[in-house]
Amino acid sequence: MRKTGLRNAGLLLGTALLLAASLVGCGSTVSSDAIQDTSATIEKNTSDSSDTASLKGKNTLTLGIVDWPGSYWWFATKELGYFEKEGVDVDVQLFSNYNDGLNSLLGGNIDMFVPSLDNTIPGFVDGAEYKIVMVEDYSSGADGLIAKKDIKSVKDLKGKTIGVEFGGSDHVFLLKVLANAGLSEKDVNLVDMSTGDASNAFISGKVDAAAIWEPSLSMAQKETGGNILVTTADKEYEGLIPAVLTVNNSALKNKRDAVEKAMKAWFESQQEYKDHPDKFAKAVASNTEVSA
Repeated sequence: MRKTGLRNAGLLLGTALLLAASLVGCGSTVSSDAIQDTSATIEKNTSDSSDTASLKGKNTLTLGIVDWPGSYWWFATKELGYFEKEGVDVDVQLFSNYNDGLNSLLGGNIDMFVPSLDNTIPGFVDGAEYKIVMVEDYSSGADGLIAKKDIKSVKDLKGKTIGVEFGGSDHVFLLKVLANAGLSEKDVNLVDMSTGDASNAFISGKVDAAAIWEPSLSMAQKETGGNILVTTADKEYEGLIPAVLTVNNSALKNKRDAVEKAMKAWFESQQEYKDHPDKFAKAVASNTEVSA
């Protein structure tokens, strides 16, 4: 498991604590006692088991993630028992791309999803009902631009074909990279494809370069010996691509406490990574197609 995309836990912890505090401060929070009292009043004949099931639903969440190093941490957070410790049941589902995950969030099929910040913008513009509650991480080397061996610099990409997912975080990254080199998208030939497809297209020689993220970036470099021209570890791209935890409004209204518990479990699991990185990496690898 790569350390790229996983960093600055102290800063994020402070941010999350402030966000968690705001979650408690804004809107109404229904206590478990109030839920039980209301349930007893409305349905006097409801069994104890039914009450338990109702309360359990309040502490059950479905979280969607994509193949992103930072988001892989959620698998370990679950497997190592941090959700259980906080009293919340989180089902972590892996999506092949951002759009599928966001559509599932909007459709109410999942409670939470982790996209890059830029991927949340179109939904907000269209009036989507979800909120950002936490910054998961910032890309710090996990996104990059790889090119064929004979391409030595970004300027050499003029007139070349580049694979990238349109509207995605690496599209934003690529446009910034080109601009810094005095180029624009008009100077290159962009081909719209998912990160996985862009990586495969680069490996097979169908495109001259690809703007992709880990683990596809390292895999493509290993397969081809291509040149990684630039990554988000470079200072000028620091903070450009944050990954954020988004929650649909229904879940935020009805499962607010569970969302807070999930966030707390996430940050508590960071210490496991610091103290036992091998154990943590193994827990991640058992749920993904990458080695520990």
